[in-house]
Amino acid sequence: MSDIEAKRESAFKSLNETKKQSRHQGQLLADSRPKFDKEEFLKTEQEIRDTDQNIAVLKSQLAEKGKSLKEKETKLKVLGEKEKKLEGLKTQRAKLNTIKSFLEKLRVWIREFVPKFRAALIEKINIIASEIYRSIREEEDAGLRWLQNYDIEITTSKSSKKFSKLSGGEKMAAALSVRLAILKSFTNIDFAFFDEPTTNLDQTSRINLSKYIHNIKGFEQLFVISHDDSFKRQSEYVIKFTKDDQDRTKIVVL
Repeated sequence: MSDIEAKRESAFKSLNETKKQSRHQGQLLADSRPKFDKEEFLKTEQEIRDTDQNIAVLKSQLAEKGKSLKEKETKLKVLGEKEKKLEGLKTQRAKLNTIKSFLEKLRVWIREFVPKFRAALIEKINIIASEIYRSIREEEDAGLRWLQNYDIEITTSKSSKKFSKLSGGEKMAAALSVRLAILKSFTNIDFAFFDEPTTNLDQTSRINLSKYIHNIKGFEQLFVISHDDSFKRQSEYVIKFTKDDQDRTKIVVL
């Protein structure tokens, strides 16, 4: 019973304290009520709602801006790669322009040099061809000139004749001399091949040609491939190919 009484006394005290606070709060409310401005309160509430709405809009815009920023960052990265590639192309273009400039200068140089080079080369061919022609024809005073228009002129102490005015033997010797001179001028080889040189020639011309080729100087070896025996007497070595009755090829060294 004593505990119950103590609890009851404590409860009464708490109740009285609550009433006291309630009266105080009521007094505060009564004092504040004249000061309350309902319109201002509603206005403030509206401002709060507007602010919340603006915050939501700003959040949405911020999300859109973030998305746009990522897209722009991706585009910026692509532009960076393109810019890097462009710099490489600019460097390549600069190199190509340098090469182009060099080629243009080279083209001018070649345009000026080629005629001089051709003239010098033809002169070299003429010297060699004259030596070969003299050895073939056994004419010490003969000279051969391969002209700029590719015609051939033979000069001696007695005459000067173009290719069209030469005899058959002279034409043969002149053409052979020029061809061998070209071969000597463009290569370092000391041998030459003649494949069927007597084709369409009569017997006299074939015999003369064999003598001409035999008299050629400046070559270590000359090889003649022919179906006739015109070169047999003038050759150091003769290899003859024949076929027997069974169509088998036989090689005979004479």
